Amino acid sequence: MSQWWEISGTLHVEESATARVLRRRTLIGVSIGIAGWPDERGCFSVWGHAHTDREGRFRLRVNRPTWAHRLRITASFVGELLVVCDSTTRGLAGRSPITIWEPDDPIEGPFVDAGNITIREGAAGELGASSAVRRAVSWYAAKSAMDYLSSLGEGLGVRRRIAVACPAESSGAPPVRDSAITGALTLLGSHDDEWSVDMVVRQVMRHWARQTIAGRINWPRNRLTTPVDEQFADLAKDELMRALWGRQSGAQRRVSGGGSVA
Repeated sequence: MSQWWEISGTLHVEESATARVLRRRTLIGVSIGIAGWPDERGCFSVWGHAHTDREGRFRLRVNRPTWAHRLRITASFVGELLVVCDSTTRGLAGRSPITIWEPDDPIEGPFVDAGNITIREGAAGELGASSAVRRAVSWYAAKSAMDYLSSLGEGLGVRRRIAVACPAESSGAPPVRDSAITGALTLLGSHDDEWSVDMVVRQVMRHWARQTIAGRINWPRNRLTTPVDEQFADLAKDELMRALWGRQSGAQRRVSGGGSVA
């Protein structure tokens, strides 16, 4: 005997990397996977996928047996135009979801509310892992930047997928460079102290400039160490961060733990 189950919840990230105070940010467009199984003897079954909306909410309706199930909800930072993963082999293959909700006991249906789920430093399980926090903050920053660019006018949004690989958890090894992810892949550093929101937004602006305005501007030749288009990415990054978060030009905030301001 079966019934229609409805699993819902809301996903946020707590961060201080984009502003001077700790804030809870909505995670929009994140891929949510839901799986269930009746008990330790039962078969693992993927129930389906959903995406968070503009309030961070997700909901999945699926027809499953009426008895209680153990449930697992995972989050993958994968969208049509943006991918944020870690730099491990599994991450670059697009197979490194974060477990965000998994009760110990079977849940009675049909309505299951996972509540407000927040990825943050110090949280239990994978929600508090530094790699999970980095990926969530990077997704929030990159998605905010891309949405802002799209709001500027027709034809000004990112048109082709951007993929950003964060440093892997507790790994000092160089990132793997064979990727199954399609898109302009950016591998930024293999250590916590080489990673920041500024770097993420700069790479969004760099790829955006190459996709959107590269054919409209003839960059002047110069003898400067940094190419003119790279200088443009830096300036555009500063202006965008000022517009979104009131950030001062050149302010650097590292995404590690709760974030720090230099």
